[in-house]
Amino acid sequence: MPKVYATVVHTQTGETVRRVGPCASAAAARTACGFIAGDDLVWTQREQDWVAEKYPLEYRVPVDGSAALV
Repeated sequence: MPKVYATVVHTQTGETVRRVGPCASAAAARTACGFIAGDDLVWTQREQDWVAEKYPLEYRVPVDGSAALV
């Protein structure tokens, strides 16, 4: 089973401030990010990542094979 990690990046500096995971899927990683952010996140797919922003942080999760937003 693949392990997916989310990356939390400071939007102004580009610095990685946290890694979240391992998670069983991209959907699980997105759910974990919302829990950590303490809020529902709105996700958009950019190239190879799902991306959500809650200023000043951006949450990035690699797209898995299903690419379904769950």
